[in-house]
Amino acid sequence: MVGNEEKKEGPSASPSAGGVWLLGVAALLSCAASVAAVRLAVPPVLDEKLTTLLLFLVVPAIPIVLFGVIRRWLGILIAFVIPFIWLCLAREGSDSLMLWLVPAVFAGLIIHAGRLSARGKLPRFAVAVALLASVLAVFWPGPRRPAQGPRVLLFGIDGGTWVLADSLISQRQLPNLAKLLEDRGHRAYLRSLPSLYSPQVWSTIATGCSPDVHGIQDFGAKQSDYEVGRLWDRMRFDGRSYGLCGYYFTWPPPSSGLGPNSFVLPSFLAPDSQAFPAEYSFYWQIENHVQSSTATMSWPAALHHGFRHGVRLSTLRRVVREMSGKRPLMSDDPEAYWRSQRMLVAIRGDLFAELIRTRRPEFAAVLFTEVDKVSHRFWKFIQPHGFPEVSEEELARYRNVITDLYVEIDCSLGRTMASAPEDVDLIIVSDHGFRRATKSLGGFSRISAESLIEILDGGEDLFGTNVDGRVFLRAVSDSEAERERVLVRTESILKQVRMTGSEQSIFQIVREDDTLIISIGARGEVPEGARLSINEKEYPFEAVIRSMRGRRGGRGWSGVHHPDGIYLLAGPAASRAVAGDSAHVLDVAPTVAALLKLPVSPRWQGRPLVQGVSLAEVEIADYPPPSIEAMTASPVQVDEALKEKLRAIGYLE
Repeated sequence: MVGNEEKKEGPSASPSAGGVWLLGVAALLSCAASVAAVRLAVPPVLDEKLTTLLLFLVVPAIPIVLFGVIRRWLGILIAFVIPFIWLCLAREGSDSLMLWLVPAVFAGLIIHAGRLSARGKLPRFAVAVALLASVLAVFWPGPRRPAQGPRVLLFGIDGGTWVLADSLISQRQLPNLAKLLEDRGHRAYLRSLPSLYSPQVWSTIATGCSPDVHGIQDFGAKQSDYEVGRLWDRMRFDGRSYGLCGYYFTWPPPSSGLGPNSFVLPSFLAPDSQAFPAEYSFYWQIENHVQSSTATMSWPAALHHGFRHGVRLSTLRRVVREMSGKRPLMSDDPEAYWRSQRMLVAIRGDLFAELIRTRRPEFAAVLFTEVDKVSHRFWKFIQPHGFPEVSEEELARYRNVITDLYVEIDCSLGRTMASAPEDVDLIIVSDHGFRRATKSLGGFSRISAESLIEILDGGEDLFGTNVDGRVFLRAVSDSEAERERVLVRTESILKQVRMTGSEQSIFQIVREDDTLIISIGARGEVPEGARLSINEKEYPFEAVIRSMRGRRGGRGWSGVHHPDGIYLLAGPAASRAVAGDSAHVLDVAPTVAALLKLPVSPRWQGRPLVQGVSLAEVEIADYPPPSIEAMTASPVQVDEALKEKLRAIGYLE
C-alpha cells in the first residue's frame, strides 16, 4: 500500500508532510529496536550515550531519509532491516532466540506506521512516542549487579605500589579503590620474594610455594614445569569452576575438565591463540599484535569479536583510533607505547567483567601487567630528581603516563565489581612495588642479557632476561647433566670477568637451582673507553652493560622493583582479616583457599590472612600439578617469537 502511494506521487515528487513524519518515526523506532536488541545481547557495550546516538540513530537516519525521499517503502525497508543486522552482529549462537522478538516487535510497529501513513492516518504524537522509546533505550542505566556469581575475585596489578595509589586516592582519581577502602577493606603492604621477579612471584601467589618448590624460574617456563598445583588446578580436580584472564603460564587451556562456567584467556606470552571458550582467541591476537612487530591480524574481525563479547564502545573507539593508518604501537615510540598499554588494560578489563557476568565462575583472576612495563620506562617523570636528561617538555608530556594507567585500571576494577554479586570477596595484589632507580652503576645501568649470552656462546644452551640491574640466566637443555655442565661453565667464566685495569670481579653471581642471578658489583665511575675481559677476549664496556642515562623519552629503565607491593581484602571477609599492616606473597594462596573452602596443602609456606580458619574444619590434601598430557601437547619454545615479546616489554635488550 505504501508502494502504491509512491507511484501516485511519482519518483521525483517531494515527500508529503505525512511522509516526513513517517520517515522520522521509522528512524526513531529503528534506533530504539537496535539499541534494545544490543543491550539485551551484550549490556555493557553501549557505555557512551553520544556514540550510541551517532551509531544507532544519526548514521542509519541518513540512508532511511535519502532512500525514503526516492521511494518511501525503501526507507521503511532500511529501518526494518537495520535492527536485525545489529542483533546479528551482537548475538552469539548460544544466546536465546527470544532476542529476535525485540526487533520483530519494533519492525511490526514500523510496518504499521507505514500503513497508517499511506491512509493519511498517522497520528502526530507517534513521533513523540517513537522519540520516547529511542531515548529510553539509549539512556537505560543498564543491568543491576547480579545476585549470583564469583565468590572470590583475585585482581592482580603487576608492579602496583601503595605509594602512588595513595597519592591518587587523595586526589580522588581512583574512586573505585577508594570506595573499597572506605567500606572497611583491609589493606597491607605485600612483601615479595627476594628475586622480585614477576614469573616467580605470580607463580608463588597462585601456588602458595616458593620458586624452589613450584618450579617456575623465568618467562621461558611452560605450564608443565609446575611441580605443584595452583589454586585453579585443585578446583578443576574437584570439578569446580574458575576463570583466568591474562595470568602467566595458563597456556594452553586444559583439554578437559572445564565446564560452561569456566574460562581461560592466557597471557601475551602464549605462543598461539588457544583460549577457552575458543571464540575468545581474538584476545590473544590483539595482545600479540601490540607486542610483536611481525604479528598481523584483521582489525575489522577483532572489532566485531570485541563488540560481540562485551568490549565497550569507548574502548572500541580507542582501538579504531590507535589502529587507523600505519601501526603506531612500536615500543621505540614512547607515547604510542603507553597508549597501547592503556588500550590493552581497557580491553582486558571489559572482557573480564563480561566473562564474570555471563559465565559466573566460582573463582576468577585477572592480571594487569601494564603498570610494571610502563613504570620501568616512565618512572623518571614521576620522580625526575637525579635524571638531568629529562627536559621540561618531556616532563610536561609524560608526567601523567603512569597515573593515567592506574586510573584506567581503577575503571576496570569498577566494571569488575559491577559485574559481580554484592557479597563477593575481592583480593587486590601486586607482585612487588616500584621505586626510582638509584645512582649506582647497577641502578642506572643494565646488563644486556642477549649480549651476554652471545658473548658466552650460549645461544643454544642459555635463556636470560633482564630485571632491573640483574640478569636471570637459565640452562634450557632437557638433560639434567648438560644443564649442570652449562651452569658450572657459565658461572666460572662470569666470576672471572674484569674491567681492564681492575682486579675486582664486575659481576656478583647467585645460583638458585638451574638459574644464575647476575648483578653488577658496587663500583664507582666507569672510565671512558673501558673494556671488559670475558673468556680471554675483550669487549667494549657498553657492549655488555648499557647505561640508562641520556636516553630520552620513555626509553631505558628509570624505575626498578621495590619489595613492598599492594594487598587489599574487600568484601564480607574483610571483617575477619588478620590484624597487621604487612603480609607476604606466600599468604595469598592460603587466603583464597580459606575463602573458597579449598583443601589445605601441606606444601604451603604461608598462612591465611583471615581469622576463623580451623584445621579441624578443612581437608588437608596435596594440589595436583597441571596435567602433563594436557599441558605439553604444544610445549612453549624459547624461540625468537618469545624473545621479541620480552624485548617489547623491556626484559630483553
